[in-house]
Amino acid sequence: VYDYAPQFSSADFLSVMAYPESDATHPGPLAGYPWVEKVVRHVLEQVPADKISLGLPTYQTDWMERRVRISFRRRVAGRIKRVFAWVYRLFHRNGPVIHDDDTPLEWDSEMQSSYRITGAGHKRQVTWVEDERSFVAKLHLVAEYHLRGFSVWRIGLEDPHIWPELPAAVRTPAAASPSGPPTLIPGGAGG
Repeated sequence: VYDYAPQFSSADFLSVMAYPESDATHPGPLAGYPWVEKVVRHVLEQVPADKISLGLPTYQTDWMERRVRISFRRRVAGRIKRVFAWVYRLFHRNGPVIHDDDTPLEWDSEMQSSYRITGAGHKRQVTWVEDERSFVAKLHLVAEYHLRGFSVWRIGLEDPHIWPELPAAVRTPAAASPSGPPTLIPGGAGG
């Protein structure tokens, strides 16, 4: 989509988002490994590896079968109905609390992504999760292709288990401004 060559010549580095791969029309993983590697190879045709920060997702998304199959009008009407039901339960405090987080994650070895399936039929819901395992798989692309590093959207949504997997970083004072904020200097492969 972009002409990367002029952009990288005037920037220190480019943060290239390798997501989202899927949407409600074509449900699937946020960033399957084959897709992310294809994005990296495409950008490397125009940009040197040391100028690329690979943008990786660190959140989850779900694709409810019903959401994909029904019309826009029915979806809006359904949402309005659910909002009224939620407000009613809020004031009457009789709505059950349902936690689907207890459903174990499955692993798609081709996509290098985790997912969870809950419900059945038209209420079947597939949630693709960028957990520690899928994040680490894509992080290896940073080292394999000798990229500058990686970036994520957004801190706070991530699986907390990814933190120990990140390369070590050393804090040093910013070179341009001694009183400025510290700068992170990568200390490990792919950081």
